[in-house]
Amino acid sequence: MSRCGGIGLTGARAEALRSLARAVLDDPRLLDGQGSEQFIVRTDYRGRALVQPEPGGQLPAPFCDQDQDGLADIHPRTGDYTDCAGLEVVAPPPFYTDGTRPLQNGRLVYRYSDLRQTMLAALVDQLNPLVQDGLVWEMPDSLPSLMGPLTVLSDSDGTYPGYDPQASPAVALTHALVVLLDYDRLPEFLEALLTLAELREAQLAKVLHQADLVSEISDDWDHVHTAENNRFLDDLFERLLECSQRGYLLPLLEAFSDPRVMYFQAGMADMIRYRDILVDTDMVFRNPTDHSQPISVYQNRSNNAKMAHLTADTNGIEHGTSVAGFDVFTIPDMLAFWLDSVAGLASVPWYVAAAVTEFSSENPTVEEVNRFMVHDHTILGNPHGREGHEGRATAHHSLPLSESPPPAGPGRSITA
Repeated sequence: MSRCGGIGLTGARAEALRSLARAVLDDPRLLDGQGSEQFIVRTDYRGRALVQPEPGGQLPAPFCDQDQDGLADIHPRTGDYTDCAGLEVVAPPPFYTDGTRPLQNGRLVYRYSDLRQTMLAALVDQLNPLVQDGLVWEMPDSLPSLMGPLTVLSDSDGTYPGYDPQASPAVALTHALVVLLDYDRLPEFLEALLTLAELREAQLAKVLHQADLVSEISDDWDHVHTAENNRFLDDLFERLLECSQRGYLLPLLEAFSDPRVMYFQAGMADMIRYRDILVDTDMVFRNPTDHSQPISVYQNRSNNAKMAHLTADTNGIEHGTSVAGFDVFTIPDMLAFWLDSVAGLASVPWYVAAAVTEFSSENPTVEEVNRFMVHDHTILGNPHGREGHEGRATAHHSLPLSESPPPAGPGRSITA
């Protein structure tokens, strides 16, 4: 165990802090490469400049590494570099008086970091506004919350007061930052996070609180954990990025201010709980899903499973309509068209809006698209999914149900 600021660190947690230290001085991924060079020489734990090894891994002469610890040997009394015979050598300084760095055979003698290409530079650049805004002076008040509860830790030297790393938000944030370094859109992510913190602090706090609740639920239920190397979150972020590019994300966020959102949890629960076949004239829950039966039997699927099936069945599938051999209009992707209607972005030609009784305008709402999907169209033809079945054969169960707040229990109706 090692001590780091009163935190007892072992294993992954200690490696996370070491990785963060390396990232502060070595990792250029947070910056755009702009600015003049500003080098510092890297030193080891003894305070000596790190000698740059040759391509084969050995140190260049006159330096020597007799004990094979990866560091140039030094005299135990003077601290000067020594050769393989233990004799002190005259080593060049890390920087000459003109600011240049020493070379040997065309290679740098020591290891350096360009501060302008490191996270440290970004942190320093942010220090001035943080001081001006007064955030630096508020940090002592926030330290108890960041560090976690004070406890008694011990190591080979005895006991000492410190912080439990398993309960320290600061350590968890450090670990998260190290993991995020491999995210190729990290600068944009951090910029969005800073914008939220500055302009929407209350909303960001709510998001973090909900994320914490999800984490607690996951900790309490072992079987809901994702498997190792599961890509669910990776795929989710890709879909969120796609939603943003298509213009869905802002309407989605704005929708959370709709009072009906308070019914979302109960609505999802009832989508799972019931398997009712709902139609316009009878929006009533009566039949619970039999979870002991196989989901491969379509009529036994919950409305949530049916909705997932419908999503997969219409994704990327085209629907074209024609009258007397003439193309009237084409929906290139039925799922995208439905999502566009949810976001208020769907549009059809004026003559389609006039011909389709479900559409009240050239910008049909999601409710109108739902009706278009589930009603029978003898002239225009009914949409077919990927599996070749009519959409109305599967969609009329789940689409109307997705429109409105759910009932409080069985036998109660909802308004479509």
